[in-house]
Amino acid sequence: MTSYFDDAQTSLHNVHVGDHVRYIEGYEAVEYRVVFDCTVCAMLPGFPEDLRKEIHKTVLKYGISMLPVNAPPADFETEHQHYRRLCDLVSYLHTIFHEVAHRNGPGADSPTLGIRSIYSQGDEEREQMVIAGVQAGGWMGYGAPDPGLTATVARETP
Repeated sequence: MTSYFDDAQTSLHNVHVGDHVRYIEGYEAVEYRVVFDCTVCAMLPGFPEDLRKEIHKTVLKYGISMLPVNAPPADFETEHQHYRRLCDLVSYLHTIFHEVAHRNGPGADSPTLGIRSIYSQGDEEREQMVIAGVQAGGWMGYGAPDPGLTATVARETP
């Protein structure tokens, strides 16, 4: 199994035993990263619909700073309760991703796997362009970017 969620738990613990004046910033950073990664993964095509809903329900139940604007605020009074709530968030998301791995195979329990896979596909596509360019007489042989597209982007960039 992946260390993604173990790393998140360790990060929460390090904030919890660290500077109590700035703990909210540290907790928010961990919560943002975990909720962002899990949400992006859950929204990728092919992600199981039932597990996507479980991820959303878990974020709504245990999230704090990542709750939707219209959601009731998180209910806790102490820094320790804040810490426990986020530990529960990470723990329940980890359990959901164990089920993802059970369905999809080894490595699938990391919420970053899908994005890394998509990135790898793009990287491979660029590599194939370079190979084709070299075979055509120079690595830039795949051609220059479309000038119409380049001009459009230049006009729209502030």
